[in-house]
Amino acid sequence: MIHLQFANPTPASRIRHHGARHWHAEPYAGWLRYARDLVALKAPREPLGGPICLAVVVVGTRTTTPRKPPYAPKERARPGWATPEAWREGCRLWRPVKPDDDNYGKAIRDAMNGRIFADDAQIVASLAYKVLAARGEEAKILVWAGSVAEEAEIFAACRAALGRVR
Repeated sequence: MIHLQFANPTPASRIRHHGARHWHAEPYAGWLRYARDLVALKAPREPLGGPICLAVVVVGTRTTTPRKPPYAPKERARPGWATPEAWREGCRLWRPVKPDDDNYGKAIRDAMNGRIFADDAQIVASLAYKVLAARGEEAKILVWAGSVAEEAEIFAACRAALGRVR
């Protein structure tokens, strides 16, 4: 089983076209370069073969971006879907808003393709969760990948890392 952690979750963007030229918008293109570099450092010598299981936990940011360097990021206002009690508690919360979980999954598959597995078509089982970070927690993407024989272990590790979510 392979476990990776990526910073700054960025969903996959649609490919832009102009004639024969194709590219991604810069926020995603930059994240993809970073993620591929990280994967290259952690990848096995040979990509995994056969059917693959993939599990992902996307932990979104709970803070706003500061306006200028001397200011620290502030906590966002409580979203309408979060109960006041859960928000005050500061635990992780389910994140039922855009971007969709499949956009993050596509970003992860793009980053791992050719390094962790030969082709993302090998993925036969996947699990994805989207949560809002607990108070003081950084945004990140946690990923587990492995063979179908490791499915129970991969999905259990993913659920355990999810922690308590309200």
